Amino acid sequence: MNKIPKRFEQYFKYAVGFRCKVVPPPKTTSESQFIVQNLRKLASVDFLKSTNLNSEDIIENGYQLDILFNPVHTKSLFSPVSVSDEPDQINTSHSRNIAARDKLVKQLENLIAIPRYLYVQNDEKFLNNERQIQFTHKLHERNLDLAGKYDLSLASLDNPLISITQCDDKVKGFSLRAAIRSDVQHFHKFQNIEIHKNHRYILNQLESNSF
Repeated sequence: MNKIPKRFEQYFKYAVGFRCKVVPPPKTTSESQFIVQNLRKLASVDFLKSTNLNSEDIIENGYQLDILFNPVHTKSLFSPVSVSDEPDQINTSHSRNIAARDKLVKQLENLIAIPRYLYVQNDEKFLNNERQIQFTHKLHERNLDLAGKYDLSLASLDNPLISITQCDDKVKGFSLRAAIRSDVQHFHKFQNIEIHKNHRYILNQLESNSF
């Protein structure tokens, strides 16, 4: 994308840029779609890029996701996939839009993991929303002091994203993710999370085709 037209600068005013690495990388298209589809539930998505599952890049750098969320719009101008079938509801309240953006940022900051689709695809109770899945994990020996200082959500069909629900003030999402050793056969972990909400930075990224 070249220079952003003026009419789009306001549209992207409350956008949130998100980048992460998913470990282990998805093995199949179904696994990658399961991850992406559930991240899309968090807010409207204007742009999304992911590492090609068949590329050499996934061997060298792992599976990367780059997403540009637009939490104040229910319909994207750039993507046919929307979080709602209703007409786009534009809120003109700056404070409410800031609150919507900050709520999304908090959700992204707290992301920890998601069950692998290959693990849940034949679990009838999970698929019928009759069972929730606990994120089984251990802490690195250097971080055993974090035990008991945080709680994580359970994965359900409606919301399989596993997130920090509460934690000690000294426990940060990035340090907890680094400390966790999870069951790679059953879960993907979100790592190296980057979140950007600076309006000018996002516009520059768009103009340089970084999304």
